[in-house]
Amino acid sequence: MLKIGDLAPILSFKTTTGESMSLKDWLGQYIVVYFYPKAFTYGCTRESIEFERAIPLFEQYHARILGVSTDEQDKQCNFAKEHGIHFPLVADSLLEVSRAFGVYRPILGVAKRATFIIDPQGVIAAVFHHEIFVQQHVKDVKQFLEAHAKT
Repeated sequence: MLKIGDLAPILSFKTTTGESMSLKDWLGQYIVVYFYPKAFTYGCTRESIEFERAIPLFEQYHARILGVSTDEQDKQCNFAKEHGIHFPLVADSLLEVSRAFGVYRPILGVAKRATFIIDPQGVIAAVFHHEIFVQQHVKDVKQFLEAHAKT
């Protein structure tokens, strides 16, 4: 798993909005990338809704958010639509993003529940890994942004 101080992988991918994008497009601001095991499960749904609710705070600190799971594109799109998720989600069914961040669990076939904050220069500034306490990731990100980012 990537650590604080590592350079973030600059990958390109297709999001649930249908657009192709790269993390490179968002450099110059904080980027929150959170990985969750499976769309539509209780914990992943709850975590994603909490991130959605926190968007006004992220915008206040000029931070962008991206959710990633190993689900297929159709499932991710349905998940975003059903739960009103307006930030981009990535269907990492080819495992490129999960492997690049070091969160793929081959035995389970899913990503770990982990959140990375990438600083404006593209360096991993924070890493949070709570498998059970799904709402802790949003709290950790809020605390980090309040302490490090400028409004």
